[in-house]
Amino acid sequence: MKENYLQNKRIKYDFKNVHYTHIVENIECQDSLIERHIVKVNLPNNRNYEFFLNNYPFSPPIVYITNKFNSRELLSYCPSKFPRHIWYKIFEDRKECICCNNKMCKANWSPAMNAMDIISEYDNFCNLVRDHINKRLLMEISPKLPDDIVGVIKEYLF
Repeated sequence: MKENYLQNKRIKYDFKNVHYTHIVENIECQDSLIERHIVKVNLPNNRNYEFFLNNYPFSPPIVYITNKFNSRELLSYCPSKFPRHIWYKIFEDRKECICCNNKMCKANWSPAMNAMDIISEYDNFCNLVRDHINKRLLMEISPKLPDDIVGVIKEYLF
């Protein structure tokens, strides 16, 4: 009972600056009842997040993203979710595996981390991917365009 109280208190603290809904589900599993905490967060970036909090804050949450088109997917740094050439370029630049060096990895998680930190880290990574895509596109089209137009495009993108 005390564990649930502490978990609820931590959830309220971590999500205090955003609009969220906290759902507690009881699931029967082999003659016992398992309590599952789900927090749904609506952010102004047209994405909704669902945090499945098992043993939170001692293990990282499982996070699902629902975008403006209502497609739901697991938040993941899996290489198959991103363009392969961009993934390898980011790997070369950072000199580390992105899958293993993020806050969602159990080896890197600590109770001092916040569930909302996962969203900001993932958004930063998506911005990094977007920047690499923009740079690659700019490198492909810049030889075909006048320098002043290329300059305007660079100002807009970066």
